[in-house]
Amino acid sequence: MSAVTHNEYSIPLLQGWTDATQVIIVGPVEKNFRPNVVVSVDRDPNAKTAAEYAAVQLPLLKRNLDHFVLIAEGPATIGTMEGFLRQQTVEANGQNLGQLQFYIVRGAKAYTFTFTHEVSRFTAARKMVEQII
Repeated sequence: MSAVTHNEYSIPLLQGWTDATQVIIVGPVEKNFRPNVVVSVDRDPNAKTAAEYAAVQLPLLKRNLDHFVLIAEGPATIGTMEGFLRQQTVEANGQNLGQLQFYIVRGAKAYTFTFTHEVSRFTAARKMVEQII
């Protein structure tokens, strides 16, 4: 039996269960909101390219996020990573939020880097998130 380990904790993976580890970092509180970056990993994605993976994710985002509005999307390079970048706005807990999602596919894994911040502060923080990614 394999296990998922994070810091000092280890959780056994039962038969049929999958590691869905997400890395999350949060910034300082700004007007009752903490900007954050979530990195999620999809093991064994059907898509072979970042654009294909992003296309598969789009209907899920539209269905699961309140007031989803696609702003822009397309191929992008951040640092040395080539992938697919999507910018969108959503609403959560009555707040209008901006998001950047950067998708990359490496071998049998697809990675999604999601940065979320208040819409009013989103543009000013964009360069910071590109440094984080």
